[in-house]
Amino acid sequence: MFSKSFLKADWGSREPSLANKIIIPSALNRADACSLIKSIEKEVPWSVVFVNDGRRWELPADERLRIGSDVEQQYRDKAFSESSNNFSFYYETNPRGSEVQRSYEKINCAGLSKFLEYINSNTGLRHLRQLTGCSLIDRADGQATKYAAGSFLSMHDDQAGSTRKFAYVLNLTENWNATWGGLLLFHSPGGEIVESVVPEFNTLVVFEVPQFHSVSLVSSEAPKSRYAVSGWLHTS
Repeated sequence: MFSKSFLKADWGSREPSLANKIIIPSALNRADACSLIKSIEKEVPWSVVFVNDGRRWELPADERLRIGSDVEQQYRDKAFSESSNNFSFYYETNPRGSEVQRSYEKINCAGLSKFLEYINSNTGLRHLRQLTGCSLIDRADGQATKYAAGSFLSMHDDQAGSTRKFAYVLNLTENWNATWGGLLLFHSPGGEIVESVVPEFNTLVVFEVPQFHSVSLVSSEAPKSRYAVSGWLHTS
């Protein structure tokens, strides 16, 4: 599943950057990347997750149908208003029972299940250890994400969860335009943007945590959604 580009990548040879990260274009074999996004688009029953009044909320697909788009818009607007002073977010994801998803067969998406099984296999973990130079990585989690117009993730450092060593984002939308938003932004501790990454198809971004980052607001002018698989690489 990992491509030759991924296998040749090495943390020590990454491009000089203010953000402690590595970017790998064409990270999966193209056929695998195309199969993964087709499975995600077709099979995931999208929940929406967001912050309102400082609490995380999740609305599953059936509840979203029940309440309607006007109520969803109210939740989205409130989440965004809270982001000016506090950590907040609004985006769509696949339902998951726990942060570290080990029961891959229970994920309602065959492509995502296959991807997570692969990166947690002996082969997948060996490649991730070689990439990061961290021999202690022993598992990975992941979720499919969909950032439609109005979606965002405000600045945070991923420090919650003491076993997290690296975060990753595998971008899965073709021909994304930077003017549509949805950029992965890296920040200084004071909040200044020090680097931005456009979500190019089949490009994997891996970065050390804790590290301040965010996803910029997806514009109402964006003609499509920004899809990705994201998660963490853990150590015991």
